[in-house]
Parts: sequence; C-alpha cells; structure tokens
Amino acid sequence: MKQNTKQEKILSDIPEGALRIENHTPQYAPFFEKTLYARSDGRGLMEYWTVFPGVVLSRSRYQAGYYEFCHAPLGSVLQINHCRQGRLGWDMQDDASIYLGEEDISFHKMDVCTESVVHLPAGYYEGMAVMIDMEALEQEPPAILREAGVSGKRLCEIFCGRRRYAVMAADLRLDGIFSGLYTLPSRLQLPYFKLKVQELLLFLSALEPAEAAEQAICPSWQIAIVQAVHKQLTERLDWRFTIEELSRQHGLNPSTLKAVFKRVYGAPMAAYMRRYRLRKAARLLGETEISIAEIAALVGYENPSKFSAAFQSVFQVLPKEYRKRTLLAAMKQRRAEDENTTKTLFP
Repeated sequence: MKQNTKQEKILSDIPEGALRIENHTPQYAPFFEKTLYARSDGRGLMEYWTVFPGVVLSRSRYQAGYYEFCHAPLGSVLQINHCRQGRLGWDMQDDASIYLGEEDISFHKMDVCTESVVHLPAGYYEGMAVMIDMEALEQEPPAILREAGVSGKRLCEIFCGRRRYAVMAADLRLDGIFSGLYTLPSRLQLPYFKLKVQELLLFLSALEPAEAAEQAICPSWQIAIVQAVHKQLTERLDWRFTIEELSRQHGLNPSTLKAVFKRVYGAPMAAYMRRYRLRKAARLLGETEISIAEIAALVGYENPSKFSAAFQSVFQVLPKEYRKRTLLAAMKQRRAEDENTTKTLFP
C-alpha cells in the first residue's frame, strides 16, 4: 500500500478499521445520521459542514485499501465528489463502477450507493463531496442561486440522467473552485465554503448534458478481472507477463484490459508496474541486507546494471547510494530518539 506521510499523521490516532465522522457546524445533517455502518481494512476521517439548508460539504481522508458503506436510500440527495489525491473507485448497485483520478469529479444520486464498496487503488485518498438535498434546496435556496435559477433537480438531470451517475475528467475551469478549499484556516472555512459551493453550482448549472461524460464508468466484472490481474502482477514481480498472456488467462481482450487497468490504477500497465517494482526495491534496500543483485532479481530485473539504471531514473541516485542514505537517516532518527529518552529519564 502506498504511503502518504502527512495523511498518516492526521489519521494516526484513529483505530484500524474505523471511520471517524466530525461535525463542524451545529446544524443537523441527516445524511450522516443515516449511515448504518462503514467497514474498512484501514482508517479514515470524514469532516462535514452544513453550508446551507440541505447542502452539506464533507472532506474525506482515507488510508486504506477499501471502505464498505451502508446507509439509508436518499433518492432526493445528489452527491458531487472531487478527488484531490489518490484514486477512488466506487461500486454502484447496478454492477458498474466509477473511477476518479486526481482532479476528477463524479456525480450520483444517493440511492445507488446504499450498500457500496469504495476501492482505493493507491492505498490512500483525499477529497471533498458536496451533498445536495434537492427538495430542501428548492424550498430555501441562497439568494444568488435563486436569482440564477439554479435547481438541484436540473443538476440531477444534467449529470445523473439515465444511469443516475456520471464522471467529469479533470477540468481546468474547476481548479479555481476547489484548489483553495483544502488549505483554509478554521475561521475561514465555513464562509469560504459558502462562497465556493455557490460558484460550483452556478458553473455546473451552465453545462450541457453532453459535457457530463461517462468515460470513467466500467462494468464491475471488468473491474474484478483487472484487480485479479493486478494481484497476479504484484505477487510475481520476478515474472514478466505479457498483455496477450494475461488477456488469454483472464478472458478480456487486450485493448479493454489495458484501458480498464489504466482507469483503475491511473497509469498504463507497463509504466505502473515499472514504478511498482522500483518502489518495492527501494523498500528492500532500506529494510533488508539483501544484496543489490538479489533485489534486482526479486523485482524482475535479470540484469543488475539495467536495474541500477532504471532505479536511478526514478530516485535520482544509484541503489547503493540510496541504501547508504536510508541507513544514515535511520541511524540519525534512532540517535535522536535515544537522546529524547535520556532527557526524559534524566532531565
């Protein structure tokens, strides 16, 4: 599982398998009250703010491989998700899955995810969601949205139409809306959220249905095959599988296999596996005394010289130097910990 050090620190006091939910506004938010359970193989934090009556903004941080959610069906609620870091795949209830990469946005009605699994192919995720109770927004819209004629039902028609969900690829026009939301001081969060949520809804209401593409939606059976392929590749790093070989083994044509793998894991298969092999090698260099030649073979490089060149192209140092630096850093950390212990015992 890929590590995200800053996020790990934020989540460090949350028990493994738990999801902590924090409400930053006094208003009642029924979406979260109706969550029946959330299970995971990691840990997560979900914070939320009631921005307007019927409009809630949440920020999620996960360090996990998956989350399994169950909540009451909320057919009147539209959820808009923005991925800031990591990747997120969401299994919907009609045997299809949506996948978000960094800066992608998804839309779905909250009656298609009442019992759903969220996959985190990168091992971590950070993002925001805007949840709109369309009936409540119709009854008491903010003045600007009322003046512009923004309607939750109209947004739902644009983005959720026939399939009830959609994905928009990263769009530079949305950068200015989301980029500042993640780094605000506490005192500015709610006022800024009110401003930016209105800007977001104004922008989205001006789009046409054709701009809400379904390009990131994959049948669940294809996702399952690609996950099996990923498991096979990462468990046998010493073996070089070809696309044609994998295609025959798993019964998925090569072009579809490549396209779905890239959608799920965020990179072409060859590029993804190259980086995966080298990250694994970096861990072995820092945590074991195995020789560099043995490590090269373990991660699928028969020629140590080719391994060293590939490693240097990613980490900017040769494997031998990387191991030396890692060991020195570990020694300095242990020395600092010993000094702190001594000061505590003998102040």
